[in-house]
Amino acid sequence: MKPRDLFTLERGDILHYEEPGTRFKCERFTGPRGGIKENVTRVKVTSVKTWKRDPGRIEVRWQHGLYTHGCITPEHAQYFHKQEDCPLNDPNDGQGW
Repeated sequence: MKPRDLFTLERGDILHYEEPGTRFKCERFTGPRGGIKENVTRVKVTSVKTWKRDPGRIEVRWQHGLYTHGCITPEHAQYFHKQEDCPLNDPNDGQGW
């Protein structure tokens, strides 16, 4: 997600969290019994905060489960993408699912 896309978010939107090199990534894999599994970390937008005196400044608060929450700033926007922009939705991803 690009930093300018943060301004289009609303409360209740669902985002996917994906950080390279960690277990947080959107991926599809074959389980131990041959079933197809998806690993997706979904977070819910709880609030969007902007400033009148600094129109380019924005904070998007998110929640995952009961106790995990955080804040998306333009510096961290690269780790999130919208549910409809998820790479798992691509029919031509080459995985043959």
